[in-house]
Amino acid sequence: MNAQRITLAILGTIMVIMAVFTYFTAGITDDNAVFLGICSKVGIVLLTIALAWPSLEGLMTRTPTIVNGVLLAALVFIAIRPRLMPLLIGGVLLTLVVHFGLRFASLKMKR
Repeated sequence: MNAQRITLAILGTIMVIMAVFTYFTAGITDDNAVFLGICSKVGIVLLTIALAWPSLEGLMTRTPTIVNGVLLAALVFIAIRPRLMPLLIGGVLLTLVVHFGLRFASLKMKR
């Protein structure tokens, strides 16, 4: 197995276990509600990425590193704050348009 996939799976599992443990020992209070929400959401997203890793690996090798980083950051932010989804999707689309627009323009300049 891939080391990155194992790392994501371990981190996701630890986060979900921490959220479940905190929930069953202390319940949901004002003090730990944010912690429970972040740990459970980000942990589940990391586990989902770890399960989809073989499919994502082919996609990641074909796209530039900056695009992969922006997409990963957007996924994490959406998991933490779902209300930011429209703003983050707009930012990701803008990044993709700028990246591929500059790439297309550079190819046109070479010809």
